[in-house]
Amino acid sequence: MVGAGAAQPERPAPQGPAAVYARGGHGVGPLPAARGGPPRPAGTPGRRRGAPGDRVTTLLPPAPVEGSEGGRSWAVPGDNGTVTTARVVVAVAGDPDSATLVRRGAQLAGAPAELQVVHVLTQDGRPGAAPAALATLRGEVERLGAGFHTVIGDDVATAVADFAGAVGAEMVVVGLPAAGRLRQALAPSTGLAVARRAGAIDVQLVPLPRRPGRRRAARESPLSARRVVAGWLLAVVGPAALTVLLRLLHAAVGLPIEVLLFLALTVAVAIVGGLAPAVGSALLGFVLLNYFFTPPTGQLLIADSENVLALVVFLAVAVAVASVVDLAGRRTLQAFRARAEASALAELSRSVLGDDTAAVLVARLRETFGLAGAALLDAETEVAAGTSAAGPRWRTLATAGTGVGAPEEADAVVRVDERRVLALTGRVLARDRRVLEAFAAQAGALLEHRRLREQAEQARVLEQAEAARTALLAAVSHDLRTPLATIRAALDGLLSGDVRLSAGDTDELVATLVAATARLERLIDNLLDLSRLQTGSVRPVLRRASLDEIVPLATDGFDPGVVRLDMADTLPLVCTDPGLLERVVANVVSNAVRHSGGAPVRLAAAAAGGRMELRVVDHGPGLTEDRKAHMFEPFQRLGDSAPGGLGLGLAVADGLATAVGASIRAEDTPGGGLTMVLSVPLAQGTP
Repeated sequence: MVGAGAAQPERPAPQGPAAVYARGGHGVGPLPAARGGPPRPAGTPGRRRGAPGDRVTTLLPPAPVEGSEGGRSWAVPGDNGTVTTARVVVAVAGDPDSATLVRRGAQLAGAPAELQVVHVLTQDGRPGAAPAALATLRGEVERLGAGFHTVIGDDVATAVADFAGAVGAEMVVVGLPAAGRLRQALAPSTGLAVARRAGAIDVQLVPLPRRPGRRRAARESPLSARRVVAGWLLAVVGPAALTVLLRLLHAAVGLPIEVLLFLALTVAVAIVGGLAPAVGSALLGFVLLNYFFTPPTGQLLIADSENVLALVVFLAVAVAVASVVDLAGRRTLQAFRARAEASALAELSRSVLGDDTAAVLVARLRETFGLAGAALLDAETEVAAGTSAAGPRWRTLATAGTGVGAPEEADAVVRVDERRVLALTGRVLARDRRVLEAFAAQAGALLEHRRLREQAEQARVLEQAEAARTALLAAVSHDLRTPLATIRAALDGLLSGDVRLSAGDTDELVATLVAATARLERLIDNLLDLSRLQTGSVRPVLRRASLDEIVPLATDGFDPGVVRLDMADTLPLVCTDPGLLERVVANVVSNAVRHSGGAPVRLAAAAAGGRMELRVVDHGPGLTEDRKAHMFEPFQRLGDSAPGGLGLGLAVADGLATAVGASIRAEDTPGGGLTMVLSVPLAQGTP
């Protein structure tokens, strides 16, 4: 393999049929295989097309042999009888014939790594290949294992030749479109131009069939048909009316003024109707000036040479000015379209970067191009059982306007990727195809973005679940062991016959058993409540209830010196599930007692803004703002210096509070500590 810029090794000139192929420069003619005709023997020359000395061949190559890596290489024997492969560059335009050229280049290159495909983007403003066609071609080339390159150049032939020299190519494959002799003489094909610029590199010209689409498209007028008709009317009526007027004023004005007035009329016609009516007006004005205003009048003769020069200059200037005006109109139209396309693409970019859905994108597509309907369709690979349909079934991902269920029902189809298409109904202009391709690409990017985001969200949920399971196992292994060990030790002491226990010792061991059992019960209850919350099986039964009944039940297990109630005797009724709200209050109070540092915990309740607020106030160490943001997550034991506790109390309390329509928030206690505020909605009809 020869790298870019490396010197090309000189090979001995092969003999026999291979020599004709390897040297290139002998026998130039069309490839029979490309035309579908019967193949000629390898090395047989065809009809001459190139110039003498051009390293151009359009011969069928010698018989292929199996090369390395399963590729096909052409037999070019060297001194020792070995077979080498050629580095081949294929120049493509992105049209339907490009795939044919790539296949021919792959046959010639043998090994995929030796094939390089290049597409040239010109800077002369001419429209290039459709982005979707280039993307499809790039995918096919990459599947072959070859390289696809896009270069920019002022001249296609020069750019191809420069690229081939840079990569150390030994052969260039170029298409040779079918054309008449006149067109060949006036505008030589790109393939022949590449051959003239390729130097020592062989050039393989592949004849291409004549296609109707190869004819250059007519220039699009920036003016409406009504304005063009008006321009032609003005081009005919205007010079005649101006002639009548100037004949009446002929004594007062001279030929220079008359010429300038006809020139001004030509400019006006160009502004109204474009170039063609303006040229017609200029020619008619030239004739009228000659016939009516230059001596001898009444004849198409001019006696004075200065008048001849004046009329010739008038005609030239009129046509030139009309051309400039027409060109300015076209450039203005292009600028307006470019601005509209840029705005549309900017909206698309915001759609992909934002949270717009595929339905919003399709609706914007229909609105931007004034379509009757647009739909994003996905081809399902499965076919229903019992059907014999060979084509895919189509599923509508998003639609706007007139519904389209399949591409066959649409007026235009733009491919998004291998499975999805945009099906459009209504008037679709050819000039909008490029932006439609961009819409399709953005639609594909949007779908991919949504898919990746969904995958990331699923991964995040799985990661959180895994972290919760890990924390649960780690915490349960410790916190279940502690009360169980306490219960086991107390039972061993009570059942041991070796030690005689006093009544006080027995009562103490029994109290220890009760406390450890209660702690174990709370732990299991919290685990069960968390499981019910995560599975959505909590079904609250809301009714009218009073906090002065719920709060004493929730704090019944605490010593009166540890928890103090500071509530009015009569409180407004709330709408809640009393049993679940009791669990919420119990968990919040238990958490406050744990962190109060021995100071009593105070509970106070008051109505505010249509809700009842129960405040659980402790004077412990409190929490920082960043820790408050995570205090309701499971298995959080932030600032917990006391042994035991899974960190489930506040998580369960927050989940149960949400289930009954309440909420919990944390505030700093004046003087230090933490205040948990439980807000419960008041019952309807409560003042």
